[in-house]
Amino acid sequence: MKQNRVVDTGLGTVNSVARSVPEFFRALQAGQCGICPVTIFDTAEYRTHNGGQVQQFAPREMIPSRFSLKRLSRADCMAMAATIETLTMQGFSRCRIHCGARWAS
Repeated sequence: MKQNRVVDTGLGTVNSVARSVPEFFRALQAGQCGICPVTIFDTAEYRTHNGGQVQQFAPREMIPSRFSLKRLSRADCMAMAATIETLTMQGFSRCRIHCGARWAS
């Protein structure tokens, strides 16, 4: 059976100022800065102690429960959440997204 390839040109984001494209757009318009003291790991050994870290990220709020988070890193979860957002914006139903992990990695 021949498989068709799909290219998704939508938008999805998880970053230091927002968890979605509409939030990110509003933050940009408001001139919000995402740089702050890094708290996710100890920066004592580093010269720089500030950075743009994603705070209050709860993967389970953005990734359907049928996807296991056990083997995904924090960065994998963010990429998957952004992928799910872009696919949802393109009209794919959250219940029809079954290859998100493969598309995100």
